[in-house]
Amino acid sequence: MLCGLGAAIFAATVVTRRDAVALIGGFLVAAFWWQPGPAWTGGIVTLAAALSIARPNVEWATAACGGLLGGLWGLHLQVEGVPAPVAWLLGAAVPSVAAALAARRAGFAPAGLREDVVAAVGAFGLVVAMGPAVSAGWGSATAMNLEPGSGVRPGLDVSLLVLGVVLLAGGGAHALWRRG
Repeated sequence: MLCGLGAAIFAATVVTRRDAVALIGGFLVAAFWWQPGPAWTGGIVTLAAALSIARPNVEWATAACGGLLGGLWGLHLQVEGVPAPVAWLLGAAVPSVAAALAARRAGFAPAGLREDVVAAVGAFGLVVAMGPAVSAGWGSATAMNLEPGSGVRPGLDVSLLVLGVVLLAGGGAHALWRRG
């Protein structure tokens, strides 16, 4: 889900020809060379989102990340059983269409909206990056705290809910801060 969503959102930041080359380059890197795991993917998305918000003139980095996510999405679709040509076509079409629409229609992705959704995708990337480590740590702590004869205690339900609420509140605070 992060790959498809992030590919469309990051590709909408393509402004120049250099950004378009970075988008294509990111796609080719994912398609032929580097397929990172979920933690790396989430970390890259978070880093690209933070860089985009902190330095607005580095669209090439978010474009490259959008291409990378499009290529990874094509790989994931293929693993899920989608035929290879269809998976690659979908993986390339989503960022390409988003970049084309953003370039041709100013109202498709205004700057303020882009910044908000890039922040949301960055937060989602952080959850994806931290998810495996938090889950493993929580499982280890639960296993070590079990008393003999007691059943299995509930896992991540509350912690993920709290993390989601904190991220949503942070996004709302960021939006209010930007407007005020």
